[in-house]
Amino acid sequence: MLQIKPIVFLFLLRASALPFYPDEQKHLSALDYFLLTFFTLFVFYAVVRITWAVICCFVPEPSFNFDGWTEEETQSYDLARAFEAAHPPNSIPTDITPDQRQLIQEKGVYAWSFISDMDQNVMINDRTEVTFLGGEVCVQTNLPISKQQPIYYFEVKMFEKPAGTKVGLGVATKPYPSWRFPGFNKTSIGYISSTGRKHFNDPFDGFEFGSTYSEGDVIGCGYRPRSGTIFFTKNGVKVGDAFSGLKCNLFPTIAAYGPCSLHVNLGQMGFVFIEANVGKWGLAPCEGSLLPPPAYGLDQDTILLEISPGPQSTSQVSAANVQKPPSYIGMLAPRLPSITVSSPPPSYLEGSSERAPLLGDYDSDE
Repeated sequence: MLQIKPIVFLFLLRASALPFYPDEQKHLSALDYFLLTFFTLFVFYAVVRITWAVICCFVPEPSFNFDGWTEEETQSYDLARAFEAAHPPNSIPTDITPDQRQLIQEKGVYAWSFISDMDQNVMINDRTEVTFLGGEVCVQTNLPISKQQPIYYFEVKMFEKPAGTKVGLGVATKPYPSWRFPGFNKTSIGYISSTGRKHFNDPFDGFEFGSTYSEGDVIGCGYRPRSGTIFFTKNGVKVGDAFSGLKCNLFPTIAAYGPCSLHVNLGQMGFVFIEANVGKWGLAPCEGSLLPPPAYGLDQDTILLEISPGPQSTSQVSAANVQKPPSYIGMLAPRLPSITVSSPPPSYLEGSSERAPLLGDYDSDE
């Protein structure tokens, strides 16, 4: 690039001097026009960059309002910033693998489940029943939302939620801080219970969105993969579209600050939002479409143990089909001389009715 600039500059000088030339010398070649156009665009780009740098020097940096924050909230914010710097969003592979896709085909929506770390103050029962025990905790599903259907949807019921507990739900990418609400960090969207506001990469004030929600309410979250639109519902009524243009791998995410119990419906039962039931917007069908492989160890109707085709089971296979090992007993026994018997010995009970004289058997007359 350093070698091109002097050449372009020389051609620009040549072009700028053409008006002072005689008419017969006012001629530019195709290469002159190309270099002149390129240099003009380069100068325009440089002017824009310099102008933007000058404007940024006089515009103050955005000031974040930390007024009213506790020391714990400030520490959580600082730790989240450090986490993002060390683990940027989408820095790990999150696409559904072939093994995971086969698991979805076998189990359907039951392939999804919420997972937690060992050090998190949370309990997960039956895959989707999440009980927060205190503190600021966030959990996500093991699998992302698919992108094959037009709309995907899930609902969260506030089963037990004290008035002082703060809850947030939405979607987020991975890796995501295990103690942050969805919407407070990059590439995440959340709907907060205490304020009714929506957050998108914003841990501060957020934006006005809907009403607050408490124990007994059912909050739904939907995702349109084609447009990247996230929308929320409350008790079967649509609150509205929150954001659009988010087209990355997103995971259902719920968080709480304080003790509470939340039940998540990923599609394993009917939704409160009727339109989701009609459109079958669950993360996957309730039942899988692929049968699991046969169990090992069965002695009947097992293709792995089948010897010959046909309806017969292994217990009905004749012993003739099984090859026996050769016997070595005859090879080890000594060879004995053969004895030829001309006729069998006389029977003592056949022929004459008289008994043959035996030793010690005498007639009494003698």
